[in-house]
Amino acid sequence: MRASPESGDTMTHVAWDLTDLAAKPQRGPSQEELDAIREDRHAKELEATYRRGRAEGEEAARVAARRDLTHVFDALSETLQLVTAHRETWEKNLMDNLVALSTAIARHIVGRELRGDVDTYRELVRKSIASFPLDHRLRIRLHPTDLGLLGGNLEDGVMPPEDTTGGRDARWIPDPEVVPGGVVVEGPDSIVDGRVDAALERLYRVLTDA
Repeated sequence: MRASPESGDTMTHVAWDLTDLAAKPQRGPSQEELDAIREDRHAKELEATYRRGRAEGEEAARVAARRDLTHVFDALSETLQLVTAHRETWEKNLMDNLVALSTAIARHIVGRELRGDVDTYRELVRKSIASFPLDHRLRIRLHPTDLGLLGGNLEDGVMPPEDTTGGRDARWIPDPEVVPGGVVVEGPDSIVDGRVDAALERLYRVLTDA
């Protein structure tokens, strides 16, 4: 750059040399700066890859969880339908079992009471026999031990008192198949089953068929 001579009006003119106007070369980034740029870009790519992988993994987990829950709900629905479909049958089986258990307990208690109460048992036998006309010939089956309770002993030829049969023609038959405390009276055309277990069985059938 050169200054021109001063003129009379004191204005100064400046002349630029072409070398002054030439563009100065720019300094490029150093190797360290390039490495830093690459490392930063690589770190950002890793971060983006990590975020993308995490998002994909979370989505896959949600899909798997929804699928598992669907299977669980389907299984619960099938179980509920099964319970609903068989509820009536299960309830009936439960009731039948309760009635059977109650009947067994009642059979044990009643049988024990009858074996311990001779008068009650004798009255049971009398009522069973009284169901038949006086002219009917009867067969009276009862447990061997019960025959002794009524005062009979077939080995010695001793029969229970005549008032037990009300004067009817009767044949006493000891029968081990008859549960103690019971009696079966057979007439010409009918049978009176006074067995405790038979009575409770009839009650059981009534209750379970209700």
